[in-house]
Amino acid sequence: MAYQTITFEKEGSVAKITLNRPERLNAVNWNMYQELVKALDECDYDDDIRAVVITGAGRAFCSGEDLKGFFESPITRIPKGDKLATEGYIRLCKALLELPKPVIAVINGHALGVGFEICLACDFRIASENATFGFPLVLRGLAAFTVLLPRYVGITKATEMLLLGERIDAREAERLGIVNRVVPAQQLEDAAKELATKLAKGATKAMGLLKKGLNQGLASRYDFEVPIALQSEQTEDAKEGVRAFVERREPRFTGR
Repeated sequence: MAYQTITFEKEGSVAKITLNRPERLNAVNWNMYQELVKALDECDYDDDIRAVVITGAGRAFCSGEDLKGFFESPITRIPKGDKLATEGYIRLCKALLELPKPVIAVINGHALGVGFEICLACDFRIASENATFGFPLVLRGLAAFTVLLPRYVGITKATEMLLLGERIDAREAERLGIVNRVVPAQQLEDAAKELATKLAKGATKAMGLLKKGLNQGLASRYDFEVPIALQSEQTEDAKEGVRAFVERREPRFTGR
């Protein structure tokens, strides 16, 4: 099918999905969520596809959700987000976790918010030295992304990263066990191709079963995150945080 916000290519037994909104640093909008899930469905149903690569066009992997696109301008309220959460990033992450084929995130730049969560839902992560990672949602007065991060870094570091919203660079992500490998930017494509080819030649049925065992119960944990995300959206701090983002200023939080 024709896609508007992503590109989908096949090279032999490897599929490559590219987030393709470089002018917005590949920020995810509603259409991109739906197209990513459809592309993963295509990978699932196509027996000739044995490994999947996900990357971003331009200088970012994904800068997060497109807040300016999701919310009305001027910003006066946070709209009800249950559909956005359940049919957006949660549906996408579940599709990645449950896809019975290996998936590699090839991180060419910023991976923030939902972009970071997408990386964590993949099976392998190869990052450019230029990559950065973080969950800055709390800086907008919002709460989410509590499911996968503690699995990689433990509850102590996950609490620090989520509550402070600070970014880490690629080397720190490698040290923490978030990424498998960090390479110079000019070597990123070759490193990804080498790993994808190796995986595609392997026993991918067994890999799918291993993924099922490794990820058992993770997808269901997102069901507990929806009320947290929705409750945060209704706070005064969230409204102020999104206003401040759109208006390009520091938020003035009140704790309400």
